[in-house]
Order: sequence, then C-alpha cells, then structure tokens
Amino acid sequence: MKNLNKVISGVLISSLLFTPVSTLALTKEETVYTNLNYDGTVEKTIVNNHISDLDKGKVTDDTELKKLLNINGKETYTENNGIITWNAKGKDIYYQGTTDKELPITVDAKYYLDDKEIYKTLVAPYNAYMCGRSSSNQRITMANVDGLEIDGNGATIKIADDGWNKNKMQDMAIINLYRVIRNLTIHDLTLDGNCFTLGAEHGVENHGICWKAGNRSAGGDWNGAPTVADGTVHEIANLEIYNCTFKNLGTSIARNDCGGDGIIFITPTEKCRDINIHHNTFENWGRWCFAIDLGGEGERLYNIKF
Repeated sequence: MKNLNKVISGVLISSLLFTPVSTLALTKEETVYTNLNYDGTVEKTIVNNHISDLDKGKVTDDTELKKLLNINGKETYTENNGIITWNAKGKDIYYQGTTDKELPITVDAKYYLDDKEIYKTLVAPYNAYMCGRSSSNQRITMANVDGLEIDGNGATIKIADDGWNKNKMQDMAIINLYRVIRNLTIHDLTLDGNCFTLGAEHGVENHGICWKAGNRSAGGDWNGAPTVADGTVHEIANLEIYNCTFKNLGTSIARNDCGGDGIIFITPTEKCRDINIHHNTFENWGRWCFAIDLGGEGERLYNIKF
C-alpha cells in the first residue's frame, strides 16, 4: 500500500486559554480542550474550571459556559443572568461546560500520499479507492490489504449518538473494505451502529462491514487509482469473520432501503472467492444480516460459507 502521511500545522488544543483568576483566598483556573474536524475546524470546545482555596460557604462565578456539570463532587449551583453561585461549603469546585467562543489559534491540516500533497480532507486521499455514495466516507477504511488479522479482543466500536453522515459526509459502514482484500481475518469484535438515534435527515448507508469494488474508472478525477503488484483492481478473497457481534444497525424510522446490513458485499468480481463468515451474532439489524448486492452485470462470488 502507498504511504499516507498527515501534517498538521498547529496543535490539538489542550491548554490554558484564559488567565487564572486569584482574589484573596479564591483561585480559579480554566483549561480548554478542543476537538477538531478533519480539516482543522472546531467541532466542540469543552472548558474545565477549578475553583480552590475557598473560605466561604458559597462562591459566585461569572461564566459564559453552557451545559454546566459538576465533575468532582455533589455541590450544586444556582444561576442568575450568567452569574452562578456554588454551594461550596469550603470544598474545591471542579466543573465543566461548553463554549462556542472563537479560539486564539487556527489549525491547517494537510495530507500527503507518497510525499506528495494531495487533499485537505480526511477521506479524500482514499477517494481513488472509493466510488458513488461511499466516496466521502469518514469511517474506518482499508484498501489493498493482504495478510491482516484484526483481533478485537472483546472490544466494541460504537458510533456516537446521531453520529452517522456528519459534516456533509456520507458514511458506508463502520469498517469499509475497498479494492483488493486478501487473507483478512476479523474476530472477537463488536460493531454497534447505535442507529436508533438517527434523525429523519439521514438517508445513506449505515452497515457494519462493507466491501465495495470501488472506482472502476481510470480517468478523470480518479486518475491513477492504485492497484496491487499483480495488477488486480478488484478482489476479495480468503476472508474470515467469526466471533463478532453486529448490533443496532436498524433505524427507528424508515430509511428507504438505505442501510443496516451487518455485512454487505457490493458488485463482487469474478475474482471474489472463499468467504467464511461463521459463529457471529446479529442483533437489531436493519435489512439483512449478510447481503450480496449484485449489479446485474455478471457479478459473482465463489465458495461462500455463512
């Protein structure tokens, strides 16, 4: 596979952005944590406050934070026009809140393939492998893989509440396989789509594991789509999936046949063969536990065990 490198000018923020306040026996420190999107824009900012050395039963604090949460105690507060009063009883107060205040720094993300800058989004470096609605997928993506074992060791990958297809992206599956996949084993892993939380605006796929042939064109925006050493473009062979759990891929509202399969293969080629899917658990799926989507052009799979 080709080497993908990412260079980010700037830092992922986990620093003090505001000056600590000290008034007599009261000290307040604010620490700001920011999660960034793939392109360096702000997704969410959380502020942790620590008020210490209290000598009074109550203390007031002027804050613009929202969704306040006491993260280290049971002390309560009242709020009046942005002024909060903590019933501290002489204890330190640790609380958290969110803010949409603009940060004092910006982050620019750049992506490189074989030392050449190509795209400035997280998924675009893999566009050459993808096609159709999956071309802007933002989930786990693997392509041109040979001889890989994924041992989940009992772990769970769970999509966040209402987390599919965010930031104008169109997801395909939790784990996405493209182009040439050979000798891949996946076991002892739980994939939780958490799709009951999806809103009515979601209308694209939300599968557990998906393999797609990927882009079939060699020109235009897809020029130079990578192939393996023997020149094969599309193949899935010698795949084994066992002791995995696929759950909550069904939605609570109708999605027009747009997803919810535990495992799906789309438009397999004549080189797709030797698939062994066994001893798995499927709970609350949307369409099918295991689906093969043929395109009507002679697509086929050989030697399938399910």
